[in-house]
Amino acid sequence: MDPSLISQVQDLEAATDDAEAAENARIEARVLDLHTCLPGAIVSYDATKKTAVCKPGIKCIFRGALGAVDLPQLVDCPVCFPAGGGFTLSFPVQPGDECLLVFSERAIDLWWQNGITLVKDGAQMPSEYRTHDLSDAFVFVGISSSPKVPDGLSTTAVELRSTTNGSKVSIDKEGNVTVNATGTVTVGASGTAKINGATVLLNAPPGATPLLNGVVLAGDPCPFTGMSHGAGGCGSSSVLAGKS
Repeated sequence: MDPSLISQVQDLEAATDDAEAAENARIEARVLDLHTCLPGAIVSYDATKKTAVCKPGIKCIFRGALGAVDLPQLVDCPVCFPAGGGFTLSFPVQPGDECLLVFSERAIDLWWQNGITLVKDGAQMPSEYRTHDLSDAFVFVGISSSPKVPDGLSTTAVELRSTTNGSKVSIDKEGNVTVNATGTVTVGASGTAKINGATVLLNAPPGATPLLNGVVLAGDPCPFTGMSHGAGGCGSSSVLAGKS
C-alpha cells in the first residue's frame, strides 16, 4: 500500500478515536452529574410548609485532589406523606430522621408554587432547563439504615406504632383491631360517641375511680350496677370500670 495512503488512514483512525473518547468523556461527565435518588437525613422540618432541609447521606467522589466531598444541604424539599381522597397520614418529622431523596426529571419550582390541574394545559412549564438536579428533591421519610431498623416489626398485622415507647394500633388478617398505649387513650367526639359490639368489656383494677358518670347504657337493669336506670344505674357515682 502507498505509504502516504497508510498515513492518511492512520490519521483518520486517530481522529476517530479522539472524537469517540471526547464524546464518551462528555457522556460520562453528564451521567456523573445526573441525580436519581439518594439516602439522606432531615436537618430541619417546616410543618407549616411541609418542607425540609436535608443532608444527602452519600458523598460525591471527584477525580484528583478533591477526592470524596459532602454534597450540599438541600433546602425547601417537599416532604411526602401517604395521602389521597381528602385524607392524609402525617408524621412529626424530627432532625436526624432518615429519608430517601428522589430527584425530579424537570425543575419543580412552578409546580410547587401553583400545583397541577386536570384541565387542558394544567401542567406547569419547567422554570429552568435543568434535569435530575439537586435543587429538585422530594423527601420520603421512613427508610432505615441497619442501625436504625425498629425492633419487633410485625409480620402478621398492619401497625401504626411508636418506635420509642411501644404504643401501637394494629389490624391483623382476621380483622382484629388492637390499641396498645403506654399512656392515656383519649377519644373525643363533637357528636355521639358509640361503642357497638356483641360483648363490651371494660376491665380495670379493683377500686378504680368512677368513670362512667353521665354515660347512658342501653338495657335495663344497668349491666354495671344491676340497678334500673332510674335507681342509681347509669350515671351513678357507683359505676366503676371493671365492675360486673
